Amino acid sequence: MVAPPSPTGRSSVSAEPPEPARGVDVGERDDDLVPDEVVDFDDGVEYTPLPPPPGSREPGRKWVTPLPTGVRATSNFGPRKGVLHAGDDYAPPKPAQQGVPVFAIADGVVVAAKVKALKGHSGNGVLVDHGGGVRSYYGHLASFKVGAKQTVRAGQQVGVMGHTGNVSPPGAAGTHLHLGVLVSGRFTDPSTFLSARGVTIGSTAAHHAGSTTTTTKAQSVAKGHDPAVERIMRNALIPLGYYRGRPDGVAGTLYRAAVAAYQRAQLWPRGGLAGTSSWDGATQGHYDWTKRLQAALNGWAGADLTVDGDYGRVTAARVLEVMTRNHGGAYPAAAALDGEPGPLFCRMLGIAAHP
Repeated sequence: MVAPPSPTGRSSVSAEPPEPARGVDVGERDDDLVPDEVVDFDDGVEYTPLPPPPGSREPGRKWVTPLPTGVRATSNFGPRKGVLHAGDDYAPPKPAQQGVPVFAIADGVVVAAKVKALKGHSGNGVLVDHGGGVRSYYGHLASFKVGAKQTVRAGQQVGVMGHTGNVSPPGAAGTHLHLGVLVSGRFTDPSTFLSARGVTIGSTAAHHAGSTTTTTKAQSVAKGHDPAVERIMRNALIPLGYYRGRPDGVAGTLYRAAVAAYQRAQLWPRGGLAGTSSWDGATQGHYDWTKRLQAALNGWAGADLTVDGDYGRVTAARVLEVMTRNHGGAYPAAAALDGEPGPLFCRMLGIAAHP
């Protein structure tokens, strides 16, 4: 059972015993799948912010990243075999790494901190109400740092990333956070929701552990350091093997060569991306779209694709295989069987065409 919060508002709560992992669903990282995008809540919990002091201007709501830098996106929000993967999955910086803190994305009140805190989700989870119809869910936690009905602040630690419940692979190798966001009871894409509020998941942010702000020793910043460049290095170029230097955020010769290599390697659109050696808007759009395509393809029968934003031979082969298998059915017989994920193919998958 979860202990009530202390008078100071802080709580360090041990998680309930981890739920034994069930048989893994083929092609799924976990079982955070829901048949309906809408959830009806009847718990009577809603966060109401305190009014500002008399004569002061009411501040805008603060949104923050739920995870520290270096985490890896492993599975996106979207359809899976006719049901919805109701959130995004993020693995630790290093596979099987333990102890990664998880933070509340905004001020709110804890609705539940327990096993199966949200219908359709397994393992230890925390559900937070942020008011205005917005709720966030943090799943597969190793332990809780908050209790039910406790008020939390944006960036306050609510738990520790773990592998409780149904995860694949089972055990420490399946450690990840399942992040869900609901608006008026409807699941929405967490990364898109936070991006619209100026937050990139895994970006640097000030966080709180209970009522105490976590501080870090000042670090020297490399000359020419650009946080956006560092994010690209960490999130795309290093995991994909195009950049082998340090993630120093400097857009130097090695970085530009890595971007150009990524652009040349893309098999769609035909001929690769324009070789600008700059991670411009078109490159970012292609990277994001490819991840959506890969996640959507994983919703069809067959082996999983790594959702990494790299349109290489494996992704191209998967497109052709899904296209061929559904030709004359979900994919119109009059459409070309060319392995090109054009508008008709994307419409079948339920995603927008390539930007």
